[in-house]
Amino acid sequence: MALREVGETAQAIEAHERARDLYRTVGNSYGEGTAWMNLGIVLRKSGEARKAIEAQTRACDLYRTIGDGHREASVRNNLGSALREDGRQDEAIDEYSRAISLYEQVGDGQRHAVALMNLGAAFAEVGRLDEAFDAYGKSLEMRRAYDDWYGMGLTFVHLAEAWEIAGRTAEACTAYLQAADALSRGNAPTEAAQARTRAAALTVSPTDTPTPVSPPARTADSVRPGPPRPDVPGTAGP
Repeated sequence: MALREVGETAQAIEAHERARDLYRTVGNSYGEGTAWMNLGIVLRKSGEARKAIEAQTRACDLYRTIGDGHREASVRNNLGSALREDGRQDEAIDEYSRAISLYEQVGDGQRHAVALMNLGAAFAEVGRLDEAFDAYGKSLEMRRAYDDWYGMGLTFVHLAEAWEIAGRTAEACTAYLQAADALSRGNAPTEAAQARTRAAALTVSPTDTPTPVSPPARTADSVRPGPPRPDVPGTAGP
């Protein structure tokens, strides 16, 4: 990490810690929970997975006590990502599953789709590929319903990686191309180009022909979706 980034990260951590302490002093549990959650996100991105787990756990406890299932779902989603980075995939799967259940209860389909994608990634990391494919399929279905092109692109990338783990080069190539198509529609040309490069890098045997790409249906006003990308509060990605 560059020195400038180290300095910015330290400042962000200090700011979230000050906010946490202030909210605690005035008895604002919502604010304290948000500060803990944001602190956990910064810690995870800086490589401090265990400290991030502690911060997200504190936030989760606060929101569960308050009875705010929506915010608890967001924290559990972020907690799952921190657990994955600490090599605790089975615990991450549990947290993502709890987040999915809570998102379903409160009717937040967009973040529900994010948590499903993250769950699929955790399944793939422990070799539970059938469950990974199922989670990715559900995530894609929900993202299509919201015309979430960028989110579909991310999910297709994860799907392609799972096909690679399974040794299914043709399917992986197809999924990367689908990712590129969706990311282009989501106004993410750099990531779309990266997906095409990954597709081109795959060696497909003459007997392993990719199936035709079936991109997401177009709409007249396809733009980058409104929901925040992973790693912003409440939508942490893998």
